[in-house]
Amino acid sequence: LLAITGAVLAAGLPRAPGVALAVALAAWTLGTAHGQSLYMLGWRYHRPLPYVPLTELRGGLLVPVWEAAEYERIFGLLASWQARTVVAGPDSPEVYYLGERPLPDREFFEFMAPEWSAAAFARRIATHHPDAVVLNRRPGFSRVDVDSVVALLPWRPIADTTTGRFRLLRFAPAHASP
Repeated sequence: LLAITGAVLAAGLPRAPGVALAVALAAWTLGTAHGQSLYMLGWRYHRPLPYVPLTELRGGLLVPVWEAAEYERIFGLLASWQARTVVAGPDSPEVYYLGERPLPDREFFEFMAPEWSAAAFARRIATHHPDAVVLNRRPGFSRVDVDSVVALLPWRPIADTTTGRFRLLRFAPAHASP
């Protein structure tokens, strides 16, 4: 983009300074933007992340090393809890996909919901009464205080743990009495 901008600017300048500006901008763009993800292109250089295949989840999907370890811990914990039903959020559709669990409702990213707040998310969890909840403590779009969500739930979890950016809650089965 900077190279195109340089060429447009150079068109209005005398030949020598215009060519120099275009060459300088093109060199800078190639030097700093090479190897970056699309959303960071041109801002700064980040070394490429090492990727590894997920060993048991979705048959070898390549993800960054730190995410692979995080997802393996999450799904290992859900398996040890024998959690069949899960509500995940905010902004955590990968939990359903990687864990091969059904999306309980229509909200893929919560900020797209007709109403979005800690109270709305707590109502969504209560409506489904899942075996477990996976809360993203650092969502990309749908910011909400997960502690507020937990406080608004009509029942307390029987297990509460954190792994990386996720907080996992385990609940008693819906048919159990308090």
